[in-house]
Amino acid sequence: MISYNWKSQELAWSLTSCLSHLGIHVWLDVYRMENAHSLQDMIYAVPKQVLFVIAIVNPNYLSSVNCCIELLSTLDMDPARSVFFVDGSMDWNAGASPQDAERILREHGRHVVTSVEELLQHIDAR
Repeated sequence: MISYNWKSQELAWSLTSCLSHLGIHVWLDVYRMENAHSLQDMIYAVPKQVLFVIAIVNPNYLSSVNCCIELLSTLDMDPARSVFFVDGSMDWNAGASPQDAERILREHGRHVVTSVEELLQHIDAR
């Protein structure tokens, strides 16, 4: 599953394409909403049902209620089942810095990457 804010949709689709080429089946909300009873049901249930979660973390993600619910569900999972891509290319001026987000996630025992290349290497190593 890729957890992302709609403003990161292009990046999420690019990651989905890369992972699909590696033979990895990706759950992406725009493709998989048909079986959800509601958006809220999906947000709560999906992170617990998938094998692995990639969260694209940026200011838009952190300001979205739905993304924060997905984030909390993901933080409830075994840390080995998730990776957090902290997107430093976005404007973080309104709040925490990418370094703050990275530090907080690492303090909670989470694997954090800061580039698409690093993310793909992490997934390929699994």
